[in-house]
Amino acid sequence: AMGSTLYNEDSGKKMRPDYILHYPDRTEVIIDAKTSMEALSDWFATEDASQKEDAAKRNLAAIRTQIKSLSGKRYQDYIRDGYRTLDYVIMFIPNYGSLQLAKTLAPNIFQEAYQQGVLLTTEETLMPFLRMIRIAWTNYDQARNQEKIIKAAQTMVDRVADFVKAHAAMGEKLRAAQEEYDKVSAKISDSGQSILV
Repeated sequence: AMGSTLYNEDSGKKMRPDYILHYPDRTEVIIDAKTSMEALSDWFATEDASQKEDAAKRNLAAIRTQIKSLSGKRYQDYIRDGYRTLDYVIMFIPNYGSLQLAKTLAPNIFQEAYQQGVLLTTEETLMPFLRMIRIAWTNYDQARNQEKIIKAAQTMVDRVADFVKAHAAMGEKLRAAQEEYDKVSAKISDSGQSILV
C-alpha cells in the first residue's frame, strides 16, 4: 500500500513512507525510495577526473543525507495497533551503481546505515531481502533471524559487486583474446608477411 501522511511527534513535520508492505500475519515493512540520483547522473555524464570525484562525493552525501533523515523519522512508531514491523526502515536506492559508487568512498556504508536503523537495498537486492524478511517473520526467534537477514544481505551485496568486477575482467580478457586472434589471422592471410605467401 502507498504510505499515508504521518506527523513526527518531535518536529511536527510530515512523514510519509513511500510504501508499507502488509504481510498476511499482521506484519508491515516500511520502504522509502527518495534517494537522489542527480550526482550519479553527473558522474556518468563527464570524463573529467575532478568532476567525477566531485560527483562521487555528492552521491555519497545524498545517500548519507537520506539515511540520516530516515533514522530520525522513527516510522516504526506509527505502525497500526496490533501490527508489528522491523527495527529498521528499508531504504531503496533505485540504481545499483549509486550504492557501488558510494562504497568506493565509504566501504562500510551498508553497516553505517544499519547502525542508524536503515537497511540499504537496490533493484537487485530489494525482492530477495523482502523474501528473507518474510521467512524470518515466520520463526519465533526474530532477533537472531534479523541478524541473519543483515549478514545475508551484506553477502548478497558483496557477491553482486564481485560479479560486476569479474564481468569487467572477462570483457578485458575477451578483447585481448580477439586482438591476439586478429594478429594470428594476419599471418595466414593471402598477402604481406603471411605464412601462406
